[in-house]
Amino acid sequence: MKKKIYILLGALISFVLFVLGALYLNERLFQGEYYHYEDGVTIEVTNSSDEELTNLSFIINPLFQDLCSIGSLEPKESISLYTPAINKVGNDRSLYLKYLNNQMREEQVSLAYLASYNPRKIVVILDITGKDHMGRFLYRVKGFDNVSHFEYEITTHEDN
Repeated sequence: MKKKIYILLGALISFVLFVLGALYLNERLFQGEYYHYEDGVTIEVTNSSDEELTNLSFIINPLFQDLCSIGSLEPKESISLYTPAINKVGNDRSLYLKYLNNQMREEQVSLAYLASYNPRKIVVILDITGKDHMGRFLYRVKGFDNVSHFEYEITTHEDN
């Protein structure tokens, strides 16, 4: 009788450890290279251009939650910004970058679409490579939006 209890207990512990290991491995594989980032919103910005970048703001829209700002970023400089959480209000949100172009007009570009109702982890890695003749940023973005990985590049703008 004791032998059966020990066997059942051992099997139960093995099963629980297997399930926990499978869940950990699934999360690790799902998040990929972004696994080591903390939960919350992490924005890494690199200025690969030859110009100083000033007054950059990151917001979540349509909530207009101001996540963080950068006053100045020198050429070849990088900075990492972190916010522990975003407001938990609905679906269909985006993370935007706001800045002023050469005509002192505000530009607002969407960096990441947030499909999840309550995203646990958002990671955006932004590499600003230059500006066009109007002062609009040219950039590369990659990241994780709690649902999927994304990566894209903006190398030109159509003039209006």
